[in-house]
Amino acid sequence: MTIDSVSGEIYVLDTGNHIVRVLQAGPYFTTLPKAQTVDEGRGAIFTAVASGAHTDLSMV
Repeated sequence: MTIDSVSGEIYVLDTGNHIVRVLQAGPYFTTLPKAQTVDEGRGAIFTAVASGAHTDLSMV
């Protein structure tokens, strides 16, 4: 098993069927929310950005 550090895909050897299976990753965060300090009782807004489409973990 190995993981592609760029795409996040996981490669698994299926030795019984002599094939390499690819587990495709779903969405991932491209921008994480910034840390904020907020006084008690006050509101805060956080923004995050994700990329990719929702998908159940599947083998291709």
